Amino acid sequence: MASLEHRSHNGETLRFGDGVIRVAYPGILIESMDFEELAAWLGIRNSRSLHPCPQCLVHKDDLTKLTETFPPRTSETMAAALAEAPVGPKTTRNDYLKNFGLHDLEHFLWSFRNSCPFRASPYDCLHFFDGGIWGRHVWPLIKTYLQVNGLASEFNANMGKFPRWRDLKHISNPTNIDYSEGQTFLDILKCALSCIVQLVPANSCLVRLIRCMVKVRMMLGLEVVTDTRMEHLREFVAEYENLCEEVSEKHDKSFHFLKQHILSHAIDSFKDKGTSRNQNTRVGEGFQQEVSDQYKKTNGKDAEHQISVMDENEETMARLDITVNEWLESHEEDDKEPILASQGTDCRISWFDRVNGWFKLYTLG
Repeated sequence: MASLEHRSHNGETLRFGDGVIRVAYPGILIESMDFEELAAWLGIRNSRSLHPCPQCLVHKDDLTKLTETFPPRTSETMAAALAEAPVGPKTTRNDYLKNFGLHDLEHFLWSFRNSCPFRASPYDCLHFFDGGIWGRHVWPLIKTYLQVNGLASEFNANMGKFPRWRDLKHISNPTNIDYSEGQTFLDILKCALSCIVQLVPANSCLVRLIRCMVKVRMMLGLEVVTDTRMEHLREFVAEYENLCEEVSEKHDKSFHFLKQHILSHAIDSFKDKGTSRNQNTRVGEGFQQEVSDQYKKTNGKDAEHQISVMDENEETMARLDITVNEWLESHEEDDKEPILASQGTDCRISWFDRVNGWFKLYTLG
């Protein structure tokens, strides 16, 4: 990493794809992770700490204030906080660092140029909005409201009648789902408004909240970002903040959680990094789950080698399966037709039974 650190400050002359020679300064601009991974990467404390946000120093009591700004985290300020921490007992030092939401850890990127790890943290729609604000907080509130008021069956019936659309998962009984992944929750959000509006009282704050969240999510998912669209998103976030206060009062729902606050950083994140597709974690999410399942099968020691062996075995089995399927397809016309052996003292008849999947060999005489 020392060579990259040197280049980040002094640059390196390279010939680019267009044939022009320029001085390039390497840097890390985007870190696509969920919060648990991000907290470990940045060396910050968890979501219940005094200052849990990876991008600013908001206090945990102010997480619902989406339209206010707070002091940003930077490499310089966090390095200064670590340097100013008391050198005495470890407890005293940690108590001081808690005021900045930091662990006693110096991040290697603090000395890099163009690589502030806090500014590079993304707004990930999958974990922060689809599976976060909506999937773990607002949707459970609405589901409970429907069940308590005897409206769940009608809502499910409406969801079952919802027109089918390309890339839209058709979910007939969403109120029976206790846990799922972010994409399923997003599909529920897309359909929920038209399926609930006739079931609840007129001008219900829950309906208005769903409608506002649909608008916010639509803006977050756009693949082209313009200043006008970001201003619309800013207006929608302010509307969402007010609706959350109303829902909190009428339905006793607390919105004091980190993913609620991180929505306030979405606009700045999009201006720095472009659209959400540049920073989301949907790419490779399935691979991470696969590796996680394989890791659970190891003993925790030299896990990388054990996972590699598992991967090789699975690849071998997949290739064998492909080979067998190709052989079956090539012999469809000869299915169960006997293949006679060459002349000899013994006559052997064999064939492949497609039903049972066994080679059968008979010896006659």
